[in-house]
Amino acid sequence: MISSARRINEYRIMGKSILLWAGYHDSKWDIKDWIDQGMGGSEYCLIKLAYHLKNKGYDVTVGGDVKPGWWEGVNWGILNKKHYDIVIANNYIHFIKHLEDEGINFDKAYFWMHNEDYYNSYNGGELPNYKSYFKHPKFQKVIGVSKIHADKLKENAEDIFDYTKDEAERYIDHIDNAIDLEDYKEIKKVDKTPGRIIWTSSSDRGLNTILENWTSWKLQRPDLSLVICSPPYAEDWFDKNKIKTLKDVEWIGPQNPIDLKNEIAKSEYWVYLSDYFETYCISVLEMMMGEVKIITTGPGNIMVLIDKGNRGTLLNTLYESRITPNEAIQIMVKDIKDKSYNKILNNKVLRANQWAQKQNWESRIDEWCKMLTN
Repeated sequence: MISSARRINEYRIMGKSILLWAGYHDSKWDIKDWIDQGMGGSEYCLIKLAYHLKNKGYDVTVGGDVKPGWWEGVNWGILNKKHYDIVIANNYIHFIKHLEDEGINFDKAYFWMHNEDYYNSYNGGELPNYKSYFKHPKFQKVIGVSKIHADKLKENAEDIFDYTKDEAERYIDHIDNAIDLEDYKEIKKVDKTPGRIIWTSSSDRGLNTILENWTSWKLQRPDLSLVICSPPYAEDWFDKNKIKTLKDVEWIGPQNPIDLKNEIAKSEYWVYLSDYFETYCISVLEMMMGEVKIITTGPGNIMVLIDKGNRGTLLNTLYESRITPNEAIQIMVKDIKDKSYNKILNNKVLRANQWAQKQNWESRIDEWCKMLTN
């Protein structure tokens, strides 16, 4: 679906109607924006959920700040019903109030959270009594993107949702994120560039640690290079002047999904020295699919994804401790000097790739359908 998404004429799907609520956005968007320039993880997941629910026979509409049109049998931006069987909202809790104001009814509502917190804005201000909507008569579940995410939401449920412990257990659940294997059909396997490190997250998640230690790393392994990509939303967060004097460091910024996967495929390492709590981290699956060697402190769900070091190399896991960049460079130096260690890392890459292929939307959508029909 990654490059072949197309607008088609509306056709009727004989199934329950689902409204996916995208919430607010700086500018209206649709699948073409993702295809052309890439987008954040929340938008990516909404696109995939809509597409795969449609394939399961649901009549799917995407609402919120999206461009009107039809993409692969999904109605984008045209709310032509006064009743939906199910509503799934992405990150913005105002959806219940908005639908009520528009006279749109629904039977069941789910709230899909991708971060540690959610947005309570509405019409330029704060939604009054926003926590009350988590106990709305038609509200079913808060859905996190991993077990560790859901567990953290339960721990903070009183502050975040005004839930008691019993209510937190009843209302909070999770379904893991995933990748779409269809997106990889156009990605060709290429030779790795030795020593090439790729960065694909927002710069505030540990990029400075790499840059601050880059000169020292280059002395220890001169063939290292660093390519910095960025999600479109975080492009302006990074000061490009920081890399002007750093050798073999290149900023290429936001990439469309195909180009990003090709950049990953050419890279040897993903070095993620961060204490940012990752609720899921699709980037890890992308690195595994691209057969990249993962070196990370394992924050949040990354620890689970790399199986505590079985599918990647785990560094300091204590958030309270200062990350030691020396650990990362020692691994990359040892990788080229010690053949047995190189074999260990390559075996991790193989295990990671095989496992990542199973974390796909074809299997994950069944979990969604089970939840929605319970």
